[in-house]
Amino acid sequence: MLADLEVSIINKIGREQLLEERIKGIEGYDYIFIDSPPALSILTINALNVANEVLIPLQMEILALQGLTSLLKTINEVKGVLNKDLKIRGIVVSMYDGRRRLSSEVLNQIKNNLKEKVFDSVIRVCVKIAEAPSFAKSVLSYAPSSEGTFDYKNLAKEFLDERS
Repeated sequence: MLADLEVSIINKIGREQLLEERIKGIEGYDYIFIDSPPALSILTINALNVANEVLIPLQMEILALQGLTSLLKTINEVKGVLNKDLKIRGIVVSMYDGRRRLSSEVLNQIKNNLKEKVFDSVIRVCVKIAEAPSFAKSVLSYAPSSEGTFDYKNLAKEFLDERS
């Protein structure tokens, strides 16, 4: 459906502001999270244009690390042209596997080489996280006592604690 949407809006005037128009006036929420692909697409540009802050989930893999450079460039381009107030809130470590040396190496590399904040909370590899969408549920409702739920609750607490 998202691919069809992207094709249908690609030639529209003001296409970078379509999401902004849709969510303007929404009230009753402290936060609105918009999940978008990391690629430079019109959907991602819409999300970055309307966002105040960006959370960057990063898998602990080499290709994801390489893609991060491209994403950071995209964010800076959007900030320069469309949304001067856009900020990177932080990087969320995901699919972390403590048994694999690669996970630790990628984590150390992002902590040592990037100026962006890396959240202390990490989202570990968890089968329940992968299974939950097939039941149309979040991991919190699908497997409330799982490691995945624990990790996401820790991340939410860290995210909110920074605001107080």
